[in-house]
Amino acid sequence: MRFSLIEQETNDIDWFFVDMNNEIGFVASGGGRLPNSIADNKYNLSSYFRNLSNISDYKLNNDLLKIGETETLKQYFDFILLAKKGLYCFDKIDLNNFDDTRYNLIVKPVRGLKVDEIPSNILKILNITKLKLELNKIKELDVNLID
Repeated sequence: MRFSLIEQETNDIDWFFVDMNNEIGFVASGGGRLPNSIADNKYNLSSYFRNLSNISDYKLNNDLLKIGETETLKQYFDFILLAKKGLYCFDKIDLNNFDDTRYNLIVKPVRGLKVDEIPSNILKILNITKLKLELNKIKELDVNLID
């Protein structure tokens, strides 16, 4: 079953992917266009990743710290929780533009979770969506770069 364009535009859908280094990224779609590999499959991996143990400290994207640190920590609490699990976390740049396919890095782990730490049934789903870049080298993600 596929996410329709209306579902994509009207929902904040959590999705996950793997990069060239076998590290894992998380995106909160913010009503944005999904990569085809996600739109074509209504897999929900959120509860799996949210229930993992913490393995890492995190680093906030300092380019986004336009408000006080306490407010930033409140605003990005969910992203920080996932970064502590070892995921690179991205959020929609332009919430009012469905066709804008860009996402900002919000927070990254000090130690990224690797695919060899994931059970095979989860990895099978996760490997459907791949980024042709290294997460540790980017601050902006474009859905068009994801298979």
